[in-house]
Amino acid sequence: NLLYTGITRAKKRVVLIGQKQVLFMAIHRNEIGKRNTLLGMRIQMYFKAYAKKAGIPIPAALEEQLKNAS
Repeated sequence: NLLYTGITRAKKRVVLIGQKQVLFMAIHRNEIGKRNTLLGMRIQMYFKAYAKKAGIPIPAALEEQLKNAS
């Protein structure tokens, strides 16, 4: 969650401002949701374009893996 990210990326210190109850809820929240990023799709598109440009054939097994990664 954003609280964890903010605290772990701090270089020198962290100052938390807000209600204690909200902080408590953020700490005890245990939801691990799917991240909605396009990273997998972008890597797949880059790899396919690079392979095509370089004349590198993509094996069927790898093609299937790339499909499932996005």
